[in-house]
Amino acid sequence: MDQFLCNAVRTTTIEEDRLLKDLFHGLRYLDIGEQLIRTKSIYDFKRVSHILFEIKEIFINNEKNFDFVIDYIQSKNDEYKTMINELVPTNTINGTFRVHVTLDKNNIEQFLNICQENALEPNLDNDQVLIASFDYVGIYPNILAEIKTFVDLQFKDFNIKRLKIETSSSNNGVPKNDIDKILFWNPKSNYFEFHYKIPHRSKMEFERLKQFCFFHDLHLAQKVLTETPHHKKYYTVTMRLFNVGRINAFSENNRTAQNLRYYYDVLLENESTFVVYDSNIELENQSNLVTLTSSKTQSTAIMTGPRYLISFKNRKAFGRSTDW
Repeated sequence: MDQFLCNAVRTTTIEEDRLLKDLFHGLRYLDIGEQLIRTKSIYDFKRVSHILFEIKEIFINNEKNFDFVIDYIQSKNDEYKTMINELVPTNTINGTFRVHVTLDKNNIEQFLNICQENALEPNLDNDQVLIASFDYVGIYPNILAEIKTFVDLQFKDFNIKRLKIETSSSNNGVPKNDIDKILFWNPKSNYFEFHYKIPHRSKMEFERLKQFCFFHDLHLAQKVLTETPHHKKYYTVTMRLFNVGRINAFSENNRTAQNLRYYYDVLLENESTFVVYDSNIELENQSNLVTLTSSKTQSTAIMTGPRYLISFKNRKAFGRSTDW
């Protein structure tokens, strides 16, 4: 009978309705939390009930494609996160931050002069871009506007491709639990980053390392870098974690480091940071990273279909590599 009524009014099936309600209740809990924080009471349990009807209408009007529903839910979710964070700041970090400014590779002499005048650390190793790095002490997010003003002023004659700000992953304020990371930090531009330096030995070992990184969703830099003053050559492997807090990020780091030591005996260094701001993480996909291609077809696989596969027909967990 319930299914008959659903069909009669051209709405959703029972299973689709359940999934839409599950998505809606996440927003409802955020609304209840916002009421409790603001007034210390829940004065309206039905304040966001209209959203359930809105997402159902979006779902039906877009040929029952969940992508449109989730995009809408995420936009509302971001609104509530902003409101809650204004009431009780949860993404405040006090400490030292490392700033990286990525520019188009031109006017190298002017770039070096700017770096020298402002005590910035220049990086000319990349074939495609220039990178200037410096430390900044303060409280995030207050420092963001200050850093942007400084960067815009100093590099006004350059095309600024990316601004990345990171801090020690052990700092107070870095999200400790997964739920803190998911609720109060951006899922795409805030992430934990771990760097592993592995000694360069042979071409055969490099091929093994390339396979290892491919199957473990790790980045492998294409260039073999030279470490001064001992002139040791090494590879740089990077792991980025987007959907976990510090506890699980460190656990994953321990597993990855252990696996790397098992295959390659020794790590020269293991560094960890938390990225509080990244204006263009997509630039990572265009940098000098090693990729694997099929020797048989030399083809590239292209994914088609829904971006969010959550229904009973197609179910897929959000993977770390999709954010890379």
